[in-house]
Amino acid sequence: MKAESLPPPPKDRKQGLKIGRGRIFLLAFVAVGLLPVEWIIFNRIQTAPPGDDTAIREELVLDEPWEMHDPYVTIPPTSGARTRVGLEGGVHTEPIANVAQVANLAEGGLIIQYSCDRRAEGCEEIVKRLEAIVGRYAGRNVVLAPGPAVADARIAVTAWGKILKMDSVDEEDIVAFVDAYLDNREE
Repeated sequence: MKAESLPPPPKDRKQGLKIGRGRIFLLAFVAVGLLPVEWIIFNRIQTAPPGDDTAIREELVLDEPWEMHDPYVTIPPTSGARTRVGLEGGVHTEPIANVAQVANLAEGGLIIQYSCDRRAEGCEEIVKRLEAIVGRYAGRNVVLAPGPAVADARIAVTAWGKILKMDSVDEEDIVAFVDAYLDNREE
């Protein structure tokens, strides 16, 4: 005996994807359930402190500041070879050796450097604004100094494994960077 087969559907009718009510409710439930996760991710992206992560160079404590060591990943440095003791926080008028900078960063400090001659037009205003920012953190490990080696930006702010570069003073970004990374050395 032959099995009966169903006739093919009419050709003028389109075969569409049919989604039942159960699947629609499931998709809606999943979408609503993921909203808090999406909000958390979006919020973290929006509120991340300014600046960039840098590769962490192995920390090497030097007995003498002139000892040979591997080059730094960034200039100004954000990790790597350092002296045993850093500098006192506050405003410095002379450039700071890279090994001393890293010593401050290793202790949870921050270095703000400007790459301009104070006698040049506009530089004195930049320095005054940066001094005011550093003044907010008096007694803490925040250093301001000239940074002639900062060739690709006018201002560089560094913390352990973090760097923020800019061509003009953005007080909001600098303060956000300092607040996020001061005394917060990540291993």
